[in-house]
Amino acid sequence: MPRKSRRSGLDRLTWRPPTGRVARAATASEAEGEASATARKTPKKGKEPKIGLRQLLQFATPLDYLCLLIAVPCAAGTGFLQVSILFIFGALLDSLGSTSATGVHVPETFSLGSWEMPLWLWFVCLGLGQWMLCTVYNGLTDTAKERMIVRYKLAYVKAILRQDIGWYDTNNPLQLSTRIGEGLKTIEEALSPKAVILFEWLAMAVTGWVLCFTYEWRVALVILACSPLVLLGGALMGYAQLNGQKSVVDGYAEAGAIATEVLGAVRTVASLGLETLSKSRYDAALHKAQRAGIKVSLLVGLGMAILFS
Repeated sequence: MPRKSRRSGLDRLTWRPPTGRVARAATASEAEGEASATARKTPKKGKEPKIGLRQLLQFATPLDYLCLLIAVPCAAGTGFLQVSILFIFGALLDSLGSTSATGVHVPETFSLGSWEMPLWLWFVCLGLGQWMLCTVYNGLTDTAKERMIVRYKLAYVKAILRQDIGWYDTNNPLQLSTRIGEGLKTIEEALSPKAVILFEWLAMAVTGWVLCFTYEWRVALVILACSPLVLLGGALMGYAQLNGQKSVVDGYAEAGAIATEVLGAVRTVASLGLETLSKSRYDAALHKAQRAGIKVSLLVGLGMAILFS
């Protein structure tokens, strides 16, 4: 009789898929592991914290505060002189239509209260004054901005380097370079002369309203009735620039992460023939930023149309 072959120990230890409760427990643990990994890769998007002026100027030194303190009245003086030039130019146009026995009367002097000077001298003095004040407040603001941006960059790098390993599980390291660049660009715009120009526009508004109510209060009331439209245009522009910038930054950060990932493993991408797939991923991220930028531009254009109409 043939002898029965004994089963080896390896055959007895052959793995068989679990069944019953063991299978359900293994499936649940795998699902939880995948969910936790996905949560680490894509953190929940909460409401972005907003900072105030005090936090924006947290790296300013006394010298920076002095520059900004001098720039604010210079910006207000620029707005005052701008309205004054327009006022004198309007008075000149009104007087050009008047005629006399000798023909068309062209004024050679202009008087403002007790001050009377040749018309050309008024324009030269006001133009030079506006040029000097505008140069001073733009130069001082740019100087303070560049000094604070250097400290922002140093603090940014120090904050990243002192993070724990777990921080890099919830934040994609490949997006850091793009996000740092876009974040610093936003801070530069907030610290640029665009912030100080608010005082220039405020001085222009106050000077214009004072002159309007002084010389023709009826026209001033009509313009005052239309001012809500101007405020609506300005609010629309501010809303578009504030909320649309985040979508643009997210799109460029995603595209930068894809480019860094592909360039870091360019041999693997080339060997597996993933050039087309990588290009499509990169284009999709750029299209996301492009759509957000177009939306922001349309809203800003609509706000400017309402503002200047």
